Parts: sequence; structure tokens; C-alpha cells
Amino acid sequence: MPDAARGLRAVEDYSIRIEDERITALAPASALEPGEPSAVLAPPADTTWTVLPGLVDSGVQLEDAGELAQHLLHGVTLLCIPRGRARHLQWRAEIASGERLGPRLLVGLTLSGRMQVKKARDLV
Repeated sequence: MPDAARGLRAVEDYSIRIEDERITALAPASALEPGEPSAVLAPPADTTWTVLPGLVDSGVQLEDAGELAQHLLHGVTLLCIPRGRARHLQWRAEIASGERLGPRLLVGLTLSGRMQVKKARDLV
């Protein structure tokens, strides 16, 4: 989980080695074969690592794109926006392309009428 105040960052696609119920190493998944990791990051003796699953916030009303990074800092890796707007779809595309930092977005749209359906198709 990222911790900006201490200069820590989140990592993806890593494997964890656990011994005696403690995390003893972290290595890129591509570097691992069954058995010992060949490239290992070990926590310094005076620190601990915590591994969390990605959290989901399933009912967000998001108005400001600046809030996206804050969700990541709190471990939220998926936001569900049930009443999304065009800007949410734009943010989703920017996150997917790496232009914007943020969790994945699941955006629901409320549609009514033929023009709304056509507009939504164009947005998606």
C-alpha cells in the first residue's frame, strides 16, 4: 500500500515469500520459479510490510478527479460509480492509458430516450 509521507509506493505483479507467518521477501513475479526467488527485496530489520487485497468502494459519488489518487492511497483499487457521467468515462480512459493516477473505475450510466442511448454508445 502506498505511503506518500514516507516515500513508499505500491507495487504490482510481485510475489510474496512467507516464512513462519511473516513476509520475508518480495520479488517480481516474472523472476520467480518454484522455490527461492532469484531477485528479492527484503524488508529492513526495523520495518514491517503489510499486504492488503485491493479494496472496492461500491457506491461513490465522485465529483473531482483529484480524489482518485486519494482512494489509491487508502488501498482502494476499484471504484464503482453507479450514476456516472461522461467525465467519469473520460477519467476511466485516462487511468487505463496511464495519463491519470487512480483506481479502476466501474461506471454505471442512467439512460432514457433514444438520444441518451446513442450518446452513451459514443462515450463507451
